[in-house]
Amino acid sequence: MSDYKGEILKSVIIVIIVKGIVSPHTPVTAYIAVIMQALLGTTLLYFRNMYHITSFLFSILVSLLSALQKVLVLTIVFGATFWNAIDDFFNYLIYGFFNIKAGIYASYWIVGFYFLIHALGGLAVGIYVSGFKRRIEQRKRQQQKIIIANNLPDEILYFKTRTRKSWWLKKSRIILFIFLVILILISYISPGVLNINADSVIFMMVRSFIVIFVWMYFLSPVILRFSKIFLKKRETNYSKDIKAINEMIPDLKKIIFYFWKKSAERKGLKRIYFFVNESVLHILLNE
Repeated sequence: MSDYKGEILKSVIIVIIVKGIVSPHTPVTAYIAVIMQALLGTTLLYFRNMYHITSFLFSILVSLLSALQKVLVLTIVFGATFWNAIDDFFNYLIYGFFNIKAGIYASYWIVGFYFLIHALGGLAVGIYVSGFKRRIEQRKRQQQKIIIANNLPDEILYFKTRTRKSWWLKKSRIILFIFLVILILISYISPGVLNINADSVIFMMVRSFIVIFVWMYFLSPVILRFSKIFLKKRETNYSKDIKAINEMIPDLKKIIFYFWKKSAERKGLKRIYFFVNESVLHILLNE
C-alpha cells in the first residue's frame, strides 16, 4: 500500500510541475483540485479489489467535489447575501406571475440540482471507466488499426481554436452581473418587495470585486510563488519523467486534434463519445 501512495504522490508532483510548465497561468484552484482528487484516489485504493465500485465512486465524488468547489467560491466571493438574493428573486417572480407568497428557498433547489447534474455526469464517466479495461483488451484482440501519432502530420496541430475569453467576459459572469443589476432595479422600482435592498446588492458587488482583486493580484501569486519554489526543489528528482511527458505532449495533441476533426462526422453525444473514447484508447495504445 505504501508503494501505491508513493507512486500517487510522485504522479501528483509531476502533474503539477508539468501543468505549471505547459500552462503557467493556471489558477491555484486547479492545483487544489488535482491534490483533492489524488487524496480521494489514495483513500479509494483501500478498496482497489472492487474495481467497478471504486470507478463509480471516484468519478461521482470527483464530480461532486468540483461542484462543491464552485459553490464555495461563489459563497466566499459574494457571501450568504447572494443565496438570499436568489431566494428573494424567485419568490418575487412567483408572486408576480401567480400572486402567491411562496416563501421557497430556491437557492437550495438550484444547488441541489447542480449537485445532481454533477453526480449524474460522474455516474456516466464511472460507467465508461469501469468498462474501459474490457474495451482495450477487445481492441487488442480484434487487432484494429491504431492511429500512430508519429505518422500524423505536424500541420494537424495548427488549426483554429477559440480564443480564451477573459474572466469577466465568460457567459456565467455576464449572467451573474445582469442578475445583480436586475435585483438593484427591482429594489429601486418596488422598494420593500425584496427582503434585501439595493444597498445590500451593491455592497455584495463591491465585496465580490474586492475579494476577486485580492485573490487574483495578491493571494494567488503568493501561493503560486511558494508552490513553484517547493516544486522546483523536487523537479530535479523527476527530471527524466518530466522530460518524457513534455516530449509526449505534441503526440498527444496530434491524436486529440485528429479525433476531434474525425468526430465532426457525428452529432451530439455520439460525437462526444467517439472523440473521448477514440482519443483515450489511442493515447494508451500508442507506444
